[in-house]
Amino acid sequence: VRFSRRKDLLRDGYRCQYCGEQFAPSLLTLDHVIPLSQGGKTQWDNVVTACKTCNIKKANRRPSEAGMSLLRKPKAPPIVYYLHLLKNIQGYHGSWQKYLFSND
Repeated sequence: VRFSRRKDLLRDGYRCQYCGEQFAPSLLTLDHVIPLSQGGKTQWDNVVTACKTCNIKKANRRPSEAGMSLLRKPKAPPIVYYLHLLKNIQGYHGSWQKYLFSND
């Protein structure tokens, strides 16, 4: 699954991975657990959803350096998760049904 801001927010349920509060997408940021300046990369296992307050508090540090902890370790979501989301989206062609969703 290719990384994107939208997919990261979906994976984390629009919830800050530091304080646990849920926010509207416009109030959320993406945080590099290991900052880019410390060799971190923009990939699933290093980026989490964070509210602006927590992202500012963490700054350019690792969570442990900022006295913060993650609700859960970030990882790539399984493709099945996105197939489930697709099932609830209208507009896919009916002929896709047998390929996307089993026994429905």
